[in-house]
Amino acid sequence: MAKAKEKLSEKTKVHTQYYLSDGAKVPSVTTIIGVLNKPALLHWAWQMGIDGKDYRTVRDEAADVGTLAHYLILCHLKGIEPNVSAYSLENQKKAANSMAKFLDWESKHKLEPILLEEYLVSEVCRFGGTVDCYGKIDDERILLDFKTSTAIYTDICW
Repeated sequence: MAKAKEKLSEKTKVHTQYYLSDGAKVPSVTTIIGVLNKPALLHWAWQMGIDGKDYRTVRDEAADVGTLAHYLILCHLKGIEPNVSAYSLENQKKAANSMAKFLDWESKHKLEPILLEEYLVSEVCRFGGTVDCYGKIDDERILLDFKTSTAIYTDICW
């Protein structure tokens, strides 16, 4: 049976490791798509430098907010109380804004989660990934990947 090692906590930066049923470690979807050309990121990093900002600091701050927003959405969908004590008040406010946008979107749709934060591994294709949400939206089966970015990049959409 294929499996993945559990994440350590909501704020852990360690990536999940995925394994086939025979114990062989396989790459994640994120690792595989990491080789794709992302020209928008190169420009963004350049712009951060022009603006006198360290792109790593800005990136890490945005990642922290994204992680928290993702966690808040999952807690909401699972019906559990989130523990946000590990996050700054500023990041809590930013994530609350993302959560409010999700709740607004959700209020306009019928969402029925089937799987939440589920680790999956393909024995055939030999890779793993974590599904944010698989379920039904307005009675249509769909895979959801929660994002907090303000932009939509066509290279990851279909």
